[in-house]
Order: sequence, then C-alpha cells, then structure tokens
Amino acid sequence: MQVIANVLKEARWIKNAGHSYACLMIPVPYKLKQHIQDIGNSIDKEILSGNGLEKFTHITFLYGLQNDDGEKIKVDGPIEIQNKPVIEYFDNKDSGQSVAIVKIESKDLEKKHYELKSSIPNEDSFPEYIPHITIAYLKYGERLPSDIKVPVVKWKANDFIFGEKNESQKFLKMI
Repeated sequence: MQVIANVLKEARWIKNAGHSYACLMIPVPYKLKQHIQDIGNSIDKEILSGNGLEKFTHITFLYGLQNDDGEKIKVDGPIEIQNKPVIEYFDNKDSGQSVAIVKIESKDLEKKHYELKSSIPNEDSFPEYIPHITIAYLKYGERLPSDIKVPVVKWKANDFIFGEKNESQKFLKMI
C-alpha cells in the first residue's frame, strides 16, 4: 500500500497544447523509482529545460483518453516488464528539448497498448509506442554523464493508474 500512496501523492497532471486528457499509467517499483529520482536530483539545473524533472515516475500506457470512465477499462494482467540499464534520449528540435528516458522492454505492454488504443476513444497521435520512464526534460542536445547506469528491474505489473481529466487518479487492478 505504501507504493500506492507514494504514486498518488506525487501525481501531477499531464496537459498538451491547452487540452487536458485522461491517461493510463503503469506504476514503477519503489526501488527503481527512487534510483531514477536520484538520477534526476543529480542533474545540473543549468541543463534542464522549462519542464524540468519528471515529478511522477511512471510508464505512460495510453495517453489522450477523451473520457473519465476509467472503471470501465479492463486490462488483462499481469504484464511482465523490464527496464533497460542505460539512459537514452528523445530529441525534439521544435520544442527545444531533449528528454532523458529509461526504455522499457515488454512485448506484453506494447501489445496491450495497441489493443487499447484501437478500442478506446483517444487522441494519442504518436505513430509508434515506445514504452519508457521519463527522468527529465533537458535543453535540446544536452546529455547526462555516460557513466550513469540504471539497475535492471524485472517485475509483473498487476495494477494501472487511470489519470482523470480533473487531475485525480484511480488505482485499478488488472483482470
């Protein structure tokens, strides 16, 4: 229950171009979450972009949901998940940001993402789902020291979080 309390306590709302959407997220095990947050806290503030550190450590499962009816969403579980041991980057010249991430390896998660995306009304416009945990938003082209490693954690997700448009979160069990 402590993990649930920490996840809900730290939750922030995701907004995109002035629109609020509901979303589905997968919680990250406490030990991995702490390590990722420690990496974030060690980043030189001069290289952070305006969005700064990710405050709520999670894996986005599906973004851009158009309703708040999370109780009706059914996800088969558990989902086997494992993170990669290195930090990678999404570079977006248009936004002037580079996003430091830890990629996730999970064929189950990818398959379930696409199943949900095709069956639930959403405005997720990303053509490819790349499961990841965001560490921080950096100024474009910036990088963290290459010697930083992330411990590999393998886990089974039995829960997911439904982030409502009104900023509240529901912790839901997979079926």
